[in-house]
Amino acid sequence: MRKNFILFIALLLVILSLAGKANAGSGTSAYSIKTETYAIDTAKLGVKIEYPQIVGLGDRELQESINALILSEAVPANFFHRLSNDKDGRHFSMRLRCEITWQSDRLLSIRFAGSSYGQGAPYSPREFYTLNIDMVKGRKLLLQDLIVINGNFAEKFRAEGIKTVSPHPGRFTGKQVFADFTPFKTVEDTIRLFNDADELSPEGYRPGTYCYFTPDSFGISTSVAHAIGDHADFEIKYEDIAENIKADNEVWRDFFPRAGKNP
Repeated sequence: MRKNFILFIALLLVILSLAGKANAGSGTSAYSIKTETYAIDTAKLGVKIEYPQIVGLGDRELQESINALILSEAVPANFFHRLSNDKDGRHFSMRLRCEITWQSDRLLSIRFAGSSYGQGAPYSPREFYTLNIDMVKGRKLLLQDLIVINGNFAEKFRAEGIKTVSPHPGRFTGKQVFADFTPFKTVEDTIRLFNDADELSPEGYRPGTYCYFTPDSFGISTSVAHAIGDHADFEIKYEDIAENIKADNEVWRDFFPRAGKNP
């Protein structure tokens, strides 16, 4: 009896192991994440930024490349260098924490959130940006790499029915943010905003709009007035944007199994 029970447990473990391998890429990954901290503590700068680093990827060269990409995107080093050499002596501080919103063998989605303060400023603005990485190719993904950005997609986020998930859950609608509260009054304005999402300018300035992934929804965050949170974050179910995904991008197979070049 005991022998049969041991054999049953062993068989169950094998089945679970195989199931885990079959599901690789759908929220599971062969690598792990550790959190590092970038810090500056001087008379002029007080900076503390958390950022993730990949461990155990298997492909060491790819792992190092991805980790370098994460660090370069997480820490605006040129910005801090300019501040440290600024002759006016004003103090600047920034505190950011990182959050992994989706992790798989295909895709890593990271959010950075916190606040900053420049000496003499009337308030501390909310800082928010994201980074999405194709874990197979080791490259940064922009909104335009993932989505067919057109009027149909823009209208989904300009709707009365979609509401903020942060920093004020449910308080503002997409219509208010993308049509009433900002200069982006028309659908064409929103399309231009989305086409510029996630991409740093040649001068190193951050865009105002970002995208990110969660287990069940696709998120977009955009800059708004300080009175309504500095950034307004919206999330929409994947099935509601199915017609707008670029299905040949393999990362979508995490959420749409038949997507990709080789479904």
